[in-house]
Amino acid sequence: MSRARAGMRVAGTPAILICALALLVGCDFAADYSGTKGGSGALANVHGFAVPEGRSSPTGRLAQAVALDPRGPEAGIVLEPAWDDGTPDPYREADLAEAVAQGASSFGLIPARAFDRWPEASLPALSAPFQLHSMEQAAAVARSGAVADYLSRLESVGLVGIAAIPEEIRHPASLSPLRHPDQFRALRFRTAQADALFEADLLGALGATPVADAPPSGIASGEVDAAETSLGWLPTLAGNLTITGDIDLWVKFDVLVADSEAWEALSDAQREALRAVAEDLALSPIDRDDAATRACALGYRVAVTSAAARDAFAERVSPAVRGLLADPAHAPVVEAMRDAVSAHPAREYEPPELCRPRTGDAARPDH
Repeated sequence: MSRARAGMRVAGTPAILICALALLVGCDFAADYSGTKGGSGALANVHGFAVPEGRSSPTGRLAQAVALDPRGPEAGIVLEPAWDDGTPDPYREADLAEAVAQGASSFGLIPARAFDRWPEASLPALSAPFQLHSMEQAAAVARSGAVADYLSRLESVGLVGIAAIPEEIRHPASLSPLRHPDQFRALRFRTAQADALFEADLLGALGATPVADAPPSGIASGEVDAAETSLGWLPTLAGNLTITGDIDLWVKFDVLVADSEAWEALSDAQREALRAVAEDLALSPIDRDDAATRACALGYRVAVTSAAARDAFAERVSPAVRGLLADPAHAPVVEAMRDAVSAHPAREYEPPELCRPRTGDAARPDH
């Protein structure tokens, strides 16, 4: 039996009504696309687009890029974002994924970590630790056949994985620079979501205690000692924090997903348009130096560590990587990561001058 289609309606709805339903997306967006004609001359269909963050966040900026790309409306499909209201919720991402699967919204931009809630649909290889060291490498992985095949795991929970989009590399941040895995021992580490089980296990392998329900002020208030975050997300955390910009824990990949019924209802041209938009967006990542400079202008700092320390981190989590490689469901993605590293060598990361720690220990350690 078909579910009620709460996530889709035919354009031509008055713009004022679309604005009321768009949940902060803004009347300019709705007015632009209400009544839009697709390439065939038919009115475009307007679909709900669930986004687990606000529009100004790194995830939100990616979602806006998807929604505002003209290729969707030209093919007769409009994605209308519904933004998060900002209320802290350690289960928000997986709850939104579940809402899309149930047809409450036709589409969503969901971080890959959220699918750990469902073992049969989980995508842990996209969070393989210490494998990728540049967004160019991440883009090559996102566009690989291995990832396209991997996203088919989502079909087991009623979702279609359209494309993976790399957002940013995740790093550790704390009140003082974290430069060696021994410093992680017994630290209370803020994680983004309770359902990010694989990433929590990786922090545990480094000796840290993952804490999923700590607020963004958690480090400043003493509730936690550190956080896994990114240069773009760093300004959302309170405190005089330093992020270690060359400890590349993992890349955060977001997945453009569709409810299976909504996807089946699209034409081939509409499907290809959405795939093309997402795949092209993988080639236009958030600029690392720009994100660092923006954060450092607000008082945050970026530290670096030594090659030996980076090797020590990789060694601590190597059992998890070997486990992925031993599983035929996950191994092709890790192998694609290694191919991307060989094809796109990354330079040793150096933060912008504005970002060096004030404490005099900005120099790269020897060990």
